Amino acid sequence: MTQFSALASFGAKIERRFIEDGFACRTGKGTHAGMRRAAEFARRFDYALKCDVRQYFPHVDHGVLLELLRRVIGDRRVLELCENILASHRDRERRKSCGADRGRG
Repeated sequence: MTQFSALASFGAKIERRFIEDGFACRTGKGTHAGMRRAAEFARRFDYALKCDVRQYFPHVDHGVLLELLRRVIGDRRVLELCENILASHRDRERRKSCGADRGRG
């Protein structure tokens, strides 16, 4: 819920900075739009590379990400919310690496 609140606050400001071919969790996009775009690419190109970068988000430099968000978001409370979201993810990853989350989902 917290992430949805943050996106409701500043989503429109950052949406225009995203690449056109990103479809996850974006208004007016989604699975069906992504499939249509994939079909367009399939008609134009003979080959495709399907890949997923494992553990991408934990390796993003959160300091750099926050600095980029500061350039777009003027509300200090929203920035603090973003910091808390990033910190909670970092804490969860730390618990996993220490074995604290073993046996859960």
